[in-house]
Amino acid sequence: LPGTPDDDPANDALALGLAPVRASVRVWGDLDLEALRSPGEGPEISRLIEPSEGELAAADLVVLAGLPWSAIGPARAEALARFTAAGGRLLLLGGPMGYAPGGWGGTPLETLLSPLRVRGGEDGGAAIVIALDVSGSTSGEPLEALTRAAREALAGLQPGERLAVLPFRGTAQARPLAPGFVLAGDAAGRVELERALSALSAGGATDLDAAVAAGVALLEGSAQGAGGGGAERRLLLLTDGDPDEAPDLASLRALAPRLFAARVQFAALVVGMPAAAEALRSTLAARPEDVLLLEGSAGLASRLLAQLARQRARAEEARLGRPASLEAAPGSWAALLPSDAALSWIHAVEPVEGALLVGRARLAGPGAETTAFAAERGHGAGRVHALAWGPGAEADSVAAARLLAPLVARLAAEADRGVNAELDAQGRLRVNLAGEAGRGRLTLVVGAQLLELFEIAPGLFESAAALPEGQDARVRGPGFERVLRLPARPTAEHRGVGPDLERLRSLAEAGGGRLLNAGEEPPLGSRRPGVALAPVLLLLAAILLLVERRRAWKAPPSQPEGRSRT
Repeated sequence: LPGTPDDDPANDALALGLAPVRASVRVWGDLDLEALRSPGEGPEISRLIEPSEGELAAADLVVLAGLPWSAIGPARAEALARFTAAGGRLLLLGGPMGYAPGGWGGTPLETLLSPLRVRGGEDGGAAIVIALDVSGSTSGEPLEALTRAAREALAGLQPGERLAVLPFRGTAQARPLAPGFVLAGDAAGRVELERALSALSAGGATDLDAAVAAGVALLEGSAQGAGGGGAERRLLLLTDGDPDEAPDLASLRALAPRLFAARVQFAALVVGMPAAAEALRSTLAARPEDVLLLEGSAGLASRLLAQLARQRARAEEARLGRPASLEAAPGSWAALLPSDAALSWIHAVEPVEGALLVGRARLAGPGAETTAFAAERGHGAGRVHALAWGPGAEADSVAAARLLAPLVARLAAEADRGVNAELDAQGRLRVNLAGEAGRGRLTLVVGAQLLELFEIAPGLFESAAALPEGQDARVRGPGFERVLRLPARPTAEHRGVGPDLERLRSLAEAGGGRLLNAGEEPPLGSRRPGVALAPVLLLLAAILLLVERRRAWKAPPSQPEGRSRT
């Protein structure tokens, strides 16, 4: 174009850089959103392990993926509420330990934030028996881990559930530990059962089939208690197997019809004994995942809670039926999920008062009933979105995460709370953070580098050096962290087109002056200028020239009279 350097007329152009929108997404829970990660597009994805206030403040969207209430707790529920009230977005995904019975129902997470609430079960609760191995091979730390897992299950009981612990060695005890079945919310009964667990000691052989038979008998008798015959029955076996001899497969197979007749859901956790795990899986388990083989006892408590949650979700699925199709409000974020998505389960939930229902699920079966699936509600300046489903219980977790990717990207774009920043000609960053006025300095996070931003005016911060190119940047201060939206810089070929202002400024200053801004009038001097001599000198030169020419044109003088010629 005219007036630009003539380096290559074919590609002289103006490069316009637009600020990229890269919202920050923090995932808390077991959900891999690898499909959303991109070096230059879409939101930034990172994991939360033990989220602090600062980590939450740095996010635009937080995805809570089916964590149990025990992993969240009241303090972090309040932190999530503060994050949302300040303008953040929260996506709640269900899972085996989420909206299922025994999950978030009745917790502060549900009452403070969730647009969906758990519907109560219709069967009158559940009776749970933990058959606990106290044989000699569990002596020491293994027994501590086993009893700790039983205490965690007792603490996690949900309304309507009751739990009993049945120790076993060579044979199972005829009666469970005192006080027998403990109903959820029974504080005195819980204290008594915990005291009995602490008094257990290891010794003797291991008899797995006797333990299962005693557990089924105890559950059969529980039908006379609260809940009656319609209550769910769950038996969980916790053992390190039988190190002395191979499991009796014939005896275990003989127990399978009894489990079926009593409608008992069976699950087992086996520590370090593959033969025992395979025997239980092949004879008593309805599904392979009902029997888990653990290398050690370190994660026993969390695995037991997960097995209980799967049993709750399975009972819920049996009540509801499988989802056949999804029906979402046109244009809503829920509409980004395919209507024919192959979901293996769904929660029994209902919208809370004031929530906006944006999606329903049509259930398989002759009645083709529908139930709440997706909803949202405002909370302060932010918003909470919820699905009555999550990838935690799906067999293919990768496919389930990819199904969620477009939905998360949409919510992240809407949630973007990044801060606009500017770059000067040298690439130094300048950002206006009025709320941080008076801090003096802040930290600039660029990739793996930590730089400093200095306050040059109230709330206006500037970097001392140019920013490295091609990397995302964040500004960090006490209790907050924000993503910076930076203008894209043109390529090196298109930088510096137009007049070289720095050189012009240097020339002006070298002559004792300064570079004027566009449209600025030159300053007037302190003295009036004198009479111009150039015209006078030119006129004088012209007169002298005419005089000289006149003299040159005169005739030569004649001879004097009185002289004669000879």
